Amino acid sequence: MTEEGKQTEKKRAIIFGDELVEMNIPEQEWVIEKLIPKGGLTFIIAPEKSAKSFVALKLCCCLTKGIDFFGLKTVTLNSLYIDEENWKNELKRRLNKLSIPLGINKEELHKIGFLVFNGIKIKEDLIPKIEAVINELGIQVIVIDSLVRVMDGDENKVEDIKKLFDCLKIIISKYGTTFIILHHTRKSKQWKGAEDARGSSDLLAQCTSALVINRS
Repeated sequence: MTEEGKQTEKKRAIIFGDELVEMNIPEQEWVIEKLIPKGGLTFIIAPEKSAKSFVALKLCCCLTKGIDFFGLKTVTLNSLYIDEENWKNELKRRLNKLSIPLGINKEELHKIGFLVFNGIKIKEDLIPKIEAVINELGIQVIVIDSLVRVMDGDENKVEDIKKLFDCLKIIISKYGTTFIILHHTRKSKQWKGAEDARGSSDLLAQCTSALVINRS
């Protein structure tokens, strides 16, 4: 192929079917098998007081030693729990309640980091700080509790949602980080699942997967 032909090949954005099937593309890896993919954005959606924070914390506990999560296989990963909803005394109570029955020791608990009521807002100037934590502590999963608390804007506005997720996608692209974001549903007389998620409809369009919890 001529040099001109090589340059044309590099610029071509279209991939044809026969080329795609021959590509050496790694298979999807999972934080929780067939439920939460590595390097993606996962929502945990539920009404208030539906134990979504408890479920997210249990997930972090399971990841300390690769314990099955409600019967689904997990892997061993370091996690960061950004909590703008619960006080430290409540987190301590929940952590003890979860970790002791699972047989998680202090060394394993050190694989979960917490940022509690730090007034964090996800925006462009926060990216270097998150990167520093990822590099220093080897963080691979970041839980955000909850979306509305870390938004630098209005969850009902598409442009504000886009800004937040653009920031997270920069980190995912660079580090393969998995984000798990807790989000509330709007008050509704009839349960509709993920459709009841508060805010812009673009929220669900941005995520890789979503877990919906209904305590009833």
